[in-house]
Amino acid sequence: RTHPEWLTSKFILLLFAIFVGFNVFNAKQKLLERYDGWMNDYALNSSIYSITPTLRDLGLEPSDKVISIPDMSHASLYLMNQPGWTEYTDEHFNSGKKTYYNQDKKGIEKSIINGAKYLIINGIDQLYQKPYLQNFSFNLLGNHQDALIFDLTKADTNFALSQRAMKNHFFCAADSLTLDGVLFTGSNMEFGNGNTQSTDYAQSGKHSIKLDSNNPYGMTLQLSKVSQGESFQINYWAKSSNPKSSGLVISSAPNSFYLTESTVIETDSAQWSIHEMNFFIPYVIDNQELKIYFFNPEKDPAYFDDLEIIWFESFLRETP
Repeated sequence: RTHPEWLTSKFILLLFAIFVGFNVFNAKQKLLERYDGWMNDYALNSSIYSITPTLRDLGLEPSDKVISIPDMSHASLYLMNQPGWTEYTDEHFNSGKKTYYNQDKKGIEKSIINGAKYLIINGIDQLYQKPYLQNFSFNLLGNHQDALIFDLTKADTNFALSQRAMKNHFFCAADSLTLDGVLFTGSNMEFGNGNTQSTDYAQSGKHSIKLDSNNPYGMTLQLSKVSQGESFQINYWAKSSNPKSSGLVISSAPNSFYLTESTVIETDSAQWSIHEMNFFIPYVIDNQELKIYFFNPEKDPAYFDDLEIIWFESFLRETP
């Protein structure tokens, strides 16, 4: 009432518009963070959120004690409605003394002595990340989505990570192309983007693939359908000045699946490095197409050679 000219001031209106726009943007970011951010673990633990009916079907009683991994809290025990232990670290109210639960072989053995009957592992990748778990994961009672339920009271073996059956084997050395030059020819399969073949460098033979910002996509394999529990071991050679932004990509859609991380096994005198990737097909992309391809979006070129893909049968076929 005292300053009606403010309502018609273009400067004031502009400031107000900026203020409203900032608040709308900030509110959107907060909502995205709330539903997709670090505090919401549903995407990682969706199998545990709905596992209880499966546990009852498999014969687990509400009083049966379990070991739940991975979990640094006790949340998974509440979600599955089972007593037991997790990987919790008890700091005894910051007294300086710490007690670690189920973070090594002795920890698992102690929980078994205290009455744990079942080991529930949310994601088979945990068996790679924590090899000591393989000493207790040999009697697979069943699974719910990506969560595996092992019976710790039985000595019978029906599951062994080291005894996976090979389903197929692909290899491409980047030296041979189809007559039209469109595809690379390899063992058991043809690979896309033959136009990226190069004679600049080679780890073996006379050719590799050369990728840069003008041709970012290289040797590509498309599998029309993969199944939950199937697994892959992939090796390839790379020569790149930007290894963090270039390499092999594993992707699937419409349910999103995207992997790029690999382990460097060794590097030779010519600065070629051999990379390895191991992964399992999760429940969320069961029956979807899988794409495996090289990618380099950078201006500086990256070279790749000798792609080997070993495709293993699903472990779920061995489940009683």
